Amino acid sequence: MRSFIVFVSVGLFFIAPASAQTAALPPTIPAELFGQLPFIANAEISPDGTQIAMETGLNGRRFILVQSLTDRNQQPTLIPTVKWDLQWLRWASNDRLILSLGSQTKFIHDLIYVTRVFGIDRDGKNLKMLGKQSTSQMADLVYAPPQGGNHVLLALTSDNDLPFDDPYVYQVDVYSGRMKEVQKKRENIRSWYADADGTVRFGYGYNRSANTRRIIYRATEDEAFRTIDKVDLDESQTAITPMSFLPDPNQLIVSTSEKTGRDALYIYDVSQEKVVQDFFGHEQVDIGGTIDSPDGREIIGVNYIDDMHRIHWFKDEWRELQTVIDVGAPTNTTTVVTSLSADQSRIVVRRSGPTMPPNYYVVDRRNNKLQLLGKAHEKIDESSLAPMSRVTIKVRDGLSMPSYLTLPVGRSDKNLPLILMPHGGPWARDYMQYDYWVQFLANRGYAVLQPNFRGSTGYGDRYTDLGDGKWGLEMQDDLEDAVKWAVDQGIVDPARVCIVGGSYGGYAAMMGVAKTPDLYRCAVSFAGVGDVEEILKYDRKFLYYKPTRDAVQGEEKPDLKKVSPEYQVDRIKAPLLLVHGTDDISVPYEQAQDMVTALKKARKQFEFIEQVEGDHHLTREDHRIEFLKKMEEFLAKHNPA
Repeated sequence: MRSFIVFVSVGLFFIAPASAQTAALPPTIPAELFGQLPFIANAEISPDGTQIAMETGLNGRRFILVQSLTDRNQQPTLIPTVKWDLQWLRWASNDRLILSLGSQTKFIHDLIYVTRVFGIDRDGKNLKMLGKQSTSQMADLVYAPPQGGNHVLLALTSDNDLPFDDPYVYQVDVYSGRMKEVQKKRENIRSWYADADGTVRFGYGYNRSANTRRIIYRATEDEAFRTIDKVDLDESQTAITPMSFLPDPNQLIVSTSEKTGRDALYIYDVSQEKVVQDFFGHEQVDIGGTIDSPDGREIIGVNYIDDMHRIHWFKDEWRELQTVIDVGAPTNTTTVVTSLSADQSRIVVRRSGPTMPPNYYVVDRRNNKLQLLGKAHEKIDESSLAPMSRVTIKVRDGLSMPSYLTLPVGRSDKNLPLILMPHGGPWARDYMQYDYWVQFLANRGYAVLQPNFRGSTGYGDRYTDLGDGKWGLEMQDDLEDAVKWAVDQGIVDPARVCIVGGSYGGYAAMMGVAKTPDLYRCAVSFAGVGDVEEILKYDRKFLYYKPTRDAVQGEEKPDLKKVSPEYQVDRIKAPLLLVHGTDDISVPYEQAQDMVTALKKARKQFEFIEQVEGDHHLTREDHRIEFLKKMEEFLAKHNPA
């Protein structure tokens, strides 16, 4: 086991700016390093601040690593996760962890994703499943005591329910696994929330058949639940999302976009059933989640993303701490808090940026020292990574599209080969962060452009709603206009453009070479949608079907075959690389099989890589490396840099 703890004084800590690069071409970084699982992720500090638990990748496998921060003689503990995915980890006490692990399993005739919660001692002993062993179980945490303890509250579906049915809430002993029901399931309530004392106070739910959302609430454990908010999503009514409790039992902190069109925080009065006061919002972007004090009684900060991940602090002491930990940080990086000890004297922070894979530290607030926990990718030479910049592209109908441009190091910024990389989702967005696809391609000599096309999230409801019914249409036009912008700027050689993407981005890549066959020299689609109508039929089994259907069809309800690459293969001229995992449950493997059949029938030039047991997220290291190598080989053949 490598040693990874280093003590560094804040006043002396310095990393050379990412912009300090020579004009020489950087060394080629192997695909094996870009595709390597991160050495550190999801680091959590124990309530007493003496232990760290984190996800780690070693020799191509995922583990949970537990390490003492104070006892150098204590050997680190490695806990294998086997084929399970780590959803989250928490300290239940200073000696015991609780883990949420997810896995795909066969349910009736389909693959589904289920989650389990386990308790395990910090030395890796006494593993215990918390909850029921039913195949249909979905398990999640509702409450854990901030100072640690023997019991937590878990939301669990019952043995006889379907995976997405309404959960009960149980008090569960993290050592023995003994359970006590504290809240019965309620119709169409999917999520339960408890206050700082562990009292279940509100539930949040979605009625699939009626397409409505509602919140039920009670001020005390002795009261009955009542509905305090209900919206009809077919009528485009704006819902509130409870975020945190306030000392006044009749008030909540909620997030809603009703007032400005962007998600912001407000004080909501339950007795009046309305927002009564602004709390925090941003003028350009949606806010994200809140950072609560460990005891759950106070919001100390809120996350948001403008061009990078930021935190707005509500108290001077936290703003001052942010200033201290940012001393000497490289340009275009951000340092964000991810975990706090119970007394807030020690915190875990993550520092990262486009040219800096995530580094994790513990900050001791008593002596202003950073303790380096580890680097996600310490073998990658950061000086060889390519800088990223924000650009704004005005598309043909006048919409301003926020985008991000990464230029290869050591090359002229004129007449470059371009990789256009639309993001997945499409309910997502790109921003300035370390992205191993982007840096891999830039290291090979390509400019990479990531447009946040209409339909992207993060910029308010209007921007997202502009994508409704525009798959393969105006959303695709935005991508074409991004290429035109790069060509007009002289950055890109118009004869050397390829399009690469995953999930929705994979769909956009395939649709791009079908809709505008002369624009792209080649396309790469990872886990892309080939048949939009079929993906809607598939999604009908899931809770998000109606929102997906509404976004795909919109009010105009376009001909879905005309916006499906599978039915437009006759128009494709450029060679196409398809990569798809056999165990993908977000975009099922059959989508790739049907696309391959259509391409063969039309005698088109393509390559297909089947990743056995591969999922939608390239979770396995060998699949990541395989994808990068195949993409590199394909691009070198059809659009050499």
